[in-house]
Amino acid sequence: MDELVTATLNDRLCRLTLNRPAKLNALNVELFEQIGDHLDQLDFEQTACMVLSGAGRSFCAGFSC
Repeated sequence: MDELVTATLNDRLCRLTLNRPAKLNALNVELFEQIGDHLDQLDFEQTACMVLSGAGRSFCAGFSC
């Protein structure tokens, strides 16, 4: 499985990055599921803030099948 979402947690700041730059980070079912997986694993007691960003030149170009 490709890593379509990367996650880091430093100093209570969680960064989730959509990692599908060739498709302008357009959401698809697999990417959407990986976002959910990361959120399921996140320790909200240790997280004060979350930043959601996109790799490459676009944050997110919508949803594609």
